[in-house]
Amino acid sequence: MLYVSYRPIFRSFIDQKIAQFRAEIGNRTLSEEQQRIYNVFTRTKGVSRFTMTDGYGDSVRFKVDPSKFSDGPQHILTKHYRGHEGRITATEIINMCEVIRKGTKRKTPTHITYKLAKNVGGNKLILALKITRNDLVLKSFYSNRRK
Repeated sequence: MLYVSYRPIFRSFIDQKIAQFRAEIGNRTLSEEQQRIYNVFTRTKGVSRFTMTDGYGDSVRFKVDPSKFSDGPQHILTKHYRGHEGRITATEIINMCEVIRKGTKRKTPTHITYKLAKNVGGNKLILALKITRNDLVLKSFYSNRRK
């Protein structure tokens, strides 16, 4: 049986999504937090840690690892960024921390989910953090939009 690796094809697809993301952001002036998110999503920086206070007054500290294929930035770029299901935009990605600051919180033993309803068309943005032994890790970021 012949083994075929799809990793080069997937890497090319990721590179295309990163190029789209960079083009959509363009030369905007970004805050320090937005710049850190941009750097992680464009793979110009490794793991990044974010600390903020959510809408409930709880301190939220999570990390974003750009090297994971099944979750985090690569999952978001391939599945939800400009996709058919859970569609999000580059602007929403660089502002994703606002979902934690202003959204409603739901906690399970394995995940913390924040949801933020947007005024435009009743869309909701959802940010999922995975609970690991030592950290919270960005799992996914998506919306309830369908293309």
